[in-house]
Amino acid sequence: MNSKNIPWHAVGLRIRRLRESKGLSRLQLARKLGVDVSSLSGWESGKRLPRESVRLRLAGLLDCRLPALMSPAMEDDPPFSAQLISTVPDFTKMLID
Repeated sequence: MNSKNIPWHAVGLRIRRLRESKGLSRLQLARKLGVDVSSLSGWESGKRLPRESVRLRLAGLLDCRLPALMSPAMEDDPPFSAQLISTVPDFTKMLID
């Protein structure tokens, strides 16, 4: 996925909203991902995007499909809302364990 075509602020807002909906602090999510809290803060503020090597794990931990996580669409778009729900809970559990 080409990072130049992704609206960083939309992805950051989505990451924050999904993290908060899971009841996770930045520190908790950062530890589960094996990244620094400052990296997560940078993603959420729209200053940078997660590395491609982290995106799939991030999506799994947030119960979100990767295309939906990195989508330029905003949450208020009806087709986008339906994509946020993960249909593979076992995969998510594998990422967390």
